[in-house]
Amino acid sequence: MRFDWPKIVVGGFVVAGVYATYRMVTSPSLPSRPAPPASHSQRSDTKHLSDAFFRLLHDTAEDLRKKGARVTGSDVMAVLLAESEVKPWSGNRWGYAGLNGMGGAQRRALGFHPVPEAEWKVLSKEQQMHHAEAEWKALSAEQQMPYVRRFLLGNVRDFAKGDGAVLKDVGRLYMLNIMPAYVGKPDDYVVFPKGSEGYKNNAVTDRDQKGYTEVRDMARFVVWATNRDPGYWQELQHRLRAAQEQA
Repeated sequence: MRFDWPKIVVGGFVVAGVYATYRMVTSPSLPSRPAPPASHSQRSDTKHLSDAFFRLLHDTAEDLRKKGARVTGSDVMAVLLAESEVKPWSGNRWGYAGLNGMGGAQRRALGFHPVPEAEWKVLSKEQQMHHAEAEWKALSAEQQMPYVRRFLLGNVRDFAKGDGAVLKDVGRLYMLNIMPAYVGKPDDYVVFPKGSEGYKNNAVTDRDQKGYTEVRDMARFVVWATNRDPGYWQELQHRLRAAQEQA
């Protein structure tokens, strides 16, 4: 849900700088990151997605299931829909971009660094962010998907101690993507307290409008995202099923 970004945002972690380890990139001590809007345009067209992308999406779900996760390829796809409308060129002014809304430091930690080090060092921080984001958004969904896979599996390793059983529904999978440090919290754990700045910036996740957001609300939010454009979601599912039948 990062296409044509309005002002409503969903949390995660702003990463200030490039860190040497994967865990440091997604540190729970960092402030929340911007994310998806409540509004959207009708977009029932998947021509920008290759058949290979759907096979990679299926394989990612299988990798997670091998770790004990109770999620499907459709769940992985729903998370990407909630984050970016499954559009690799989506992004926002804070530098979070692509299929699952990764930040620049996260992408760099996963090995995406298209600029030679010598050239990179002479760029200002603003130029680095702009260049890296532009290069990332220029990739196809198929090209981004291996990074998404490593990101999710890395978060299972670092925040679920390698035990994917904590991923018991699509909401937990969404938490693994945006706020991995909370993935093991109970359903009633308050992620965004009432009256907080976090809640103000992430009110879209509170689908029943009770004034605060719990872990369990993440699943409701993802389901809501899939219902915004039924035609698009059905087309995505149709293509995923075709890929699964060929697997």
